[in-house]
Amino acid sequence: MRVRAALALSVTLAVASCGSTKPELDALTEGWKAKIATAIPIGTEQAAARAWFEKQGLSPHADLKNPRDMVVWLGAVPAREWFCSKWMANVTVNTTPDGKVASYEFSSAGQCL
Repeated sequence: MRVRAALALSVTLAVASCGSTKPELDALTEGWKAKIATAIPIGTEQAAARAWFEKQGLSPHADLKNPRDMVVWLGAVPAREWFCSKWMANVTVNTTPDGKVASYEFSSAGQCL
């Protein structure tokens, strides 16, 4: 019974702490969404998009799932969980077969154990 209670408490604390970084991560992502939407509208050549990201000091690289697309790590916020060191925001720039920006997918990932 004690083990079950301890496990339930551990899971509850882990889940609660995961959400505590969300406002900072959302703010980071929203700031980049506005900049990217202004600087790189849909239909922009991928080479121009890559150059803009590089000018911002970021390093775009090919998406592992679809090498035609590119992934850009936008930044990170410190994690509050004991099992993670930081949460990173990124954007996947989806590209058409003719090399133009088709859409953006914003996401985040934790650098965790």
